[in-house]
Order: sequence, then structure tokens, then C-alpha cells
Amino acid sequence: MKAAQAAQFAPCVCNRQAGRLYFLTTEEQKRKALSYQKGNRGFGDTAAVIAIVTVDIAEMLEPTERYQHWIDGGLFAQNFLLGIHAQGYGACPLNWSAPITRDIGIRKLGYIPDSESIIMMVAIGPLKDEYSVARSERRPLADIAHFPDLEHKQ
Repeated sequence: MKAAQAAQFAPCVCNRQAGRLYFLTTEEQKRKALSYQKGNRGFGDTAAVIAIVTVDIAEMLEPTERYQHWIDGGLFAQNFLLGIHAQGYGACPLNWSAPITRDIGIRKLGYIPDSESIIMMVAIGPLKDEYSVARSERRPLADIAHFPDLEHKQ
């Protein structure tokens, strides 16, 4: 629960605190929920817990905030992930770029209210002493960090 507490301190629009977490712990709950997420084959069944990260979009009050739940949800999820790692557990964020049919399907399980938008799932479990992980090289810093004032003066 300390990881959930870390998520509570994520920045959010007007301090609305719209982030929500659903923890699935039984094998049946996890299996059913993961059947709607298509990026967990080969390891999803090994997770001790599956968390579903959502944002209550009823907290977004203005039409100009129509994308704010993605921003707040991402910050909330990041704090949650850092909190999991701070407790010594492993976490794998599982994206929720799902078509409406899968979104409706997971909602039929009864955990997620209609007013909440699913941001992602997170597979959580103990870390092994040793394991192999895929590692992608990162782009050079010069490709992602720009200083327009300095760059245009040259």
C-alpha cells in the first residue's frame, strides 16, 4: 500500500486527485483481466498482483480538459511504479491501447466504473536475484533536449 500512497502524491490538475487503483490478487481475477490486455503473454501469469490504474474523468470539469486524464493518469502511474520499485518489487506497465470492445469487456468484470478511464495495467511481483531483460538503447540526449534560444543564436 506504500506504492499506492506514493501515487497519491503525484501532481494533478487543481489537486483533484482523480487517480484510482484496483488490485487483482486471485488467479481468476488476474487471468480474466489479462485476457483483455494483449502485451503480457509469456510473463503475465507469473505476476503476484495485477493493478489497474484508472482516472475518474468525472473530475475533469471543462471541455478543454478532455485529455487531462491521460496526463494526470500518467503522472499517477509513474509515482505508483516508483513506489513499487522503492518497496523492492518488480513492476511492468502494461499499456491499455485497447479498442472499445476490450474496454467494454474488462468493465463487465465489475471492477471499473463507467466514469473511469483505464490508463494501464501493472504486473507486480517479487524480483529474482538474476534474470534477463531486453534493453533498448536510448536516443542521444541531443535528439531529445532542445534549447531554442541557444540553438538559434549560433
